[in-house]
Amino acid sequence: RLDGVTGVQTCALPISLNYETIQTDNKIYIPQPINRDMFKFTKRKKARTFLFNNGNGGAHGRNGLREFLEAINFVKSDVKFIINSQIPVETVYDSRIELHQGEPSIQNIWKEGDVFVHLRKFGAMTLPMNEAMSLGLPIIGINRNPENTYLPKELLVDPDGTYPMRCREDVIQVEACSYSPIKIAEKIDEIANTDISAYSERMNELADKWDWEKLRNLYIENFYNLVNNLPLKNYEEGNPNIR
Repeated sequence: RLDGVTGVQTCALPISLNYETIQTDNKIYIPQPINRDMFKFTKRKKARTFLFNNGNGGAHGRNGLREFLEAINFVKSDVKFIINSQIPVETVYDSRIELHQGEPSIQNIWKEGDVFVHLRKFGAMTLPMNEAMSLGLPIIGINRNPENTYLPKELLVDPDGTYPMRCREDVIQVEACSYSPIKIAEKIDEIANTDISAYSERMNELADKWDWEKLRNLYIENFYNLVNNLPLKNYEEGNPNIR
């Protein structure tokens, strides 16, 4: 995001400031760019393998690993689950799960998978979603902002509710959501072993619009205008069908 005070990306927001309260009309939102040379598109055709990248788990279990493990217990389909986690994971007993613990390379994290499962309870745009889109993986996520502003809504699961939470005392309060592992399982069963070619193509089309090669000039122009106190250029004005 760029505003009249500073330029930032939504995923790297300085946590001591609340940019929503900045008093300026010269404020816009632009997409986080994707390096498509690094994350090359491969068309996914059938939903056989479901990938979950836990990372460090996120503050307050934000990434939803506990809910995902519980959801697997309710999945009826004959599919494979891959979980990558930088932190220890509780013992899993389902033979369909392939667990990788430690800090693998970015190439190993994405080397296998047909569908990306991304169950964040709160947060803004993320690099994992951008990378998954660029690679052609459809995304099962939660029907919350910002996911529901650009991802196919057919693959999003409605939350059971929302609640206010604060990661630390010195940061702003945000809205987090809770959701049912059973609903996650039902969504996985809904597309398991089905043709996902159309979803994969949609991911590729969206990632192509956010390609760094296409957004570079927009970023440069906006930073130039920001420094010179000129009006900023809104990305969506030139892309009315992006949402």
